[in-house]
Amino acid sequence: YQRRVHGGFILSTFELCLKEDLLKNLKLLASLNLLVDVFGVDWSYVYLQERVGDITIIPHANVSDYIHIIDNLPYPEAFPPKVQHSEIRTWQNFALIRNRMLIQNALDNALRVCCGESPVQPN
Repeated sequence: YQRRVHGGFILSTFELCLKEDLLKNLKLLASLNLLVDVFGVDWSYVYLQERVGDITIIPHANVSDYIHIIDNLPYPEAFPPKVQHSEIRTWQNFALIRNRMLIQNALDNALRVCCGESPVQPN
């Protein structure tokens, strides 16, 4: 019996190393203010943002949204449908938000009990 390393392990390790190296270089360039704004926008925050478990609600996008992704809304009448779409997407994710808040509150109460404080009762 010979022990072999599977290709999936090697490729995933290589991919992880490559991604981490690219992020390191991007952080360095951002801290030195050497990044170029593309279309007048600093896109580095997309890759350098901290991920802390927040819920990101992503709207359904159509082709015209990708074409006008950088533009401001061309006329005031375009704003209410965008807000309504965002509200609908938020309502669809309320179960996920509720579950995350229940977990967060339980962890906060556990920390309070460990520190000798009394837990907060949910409403």
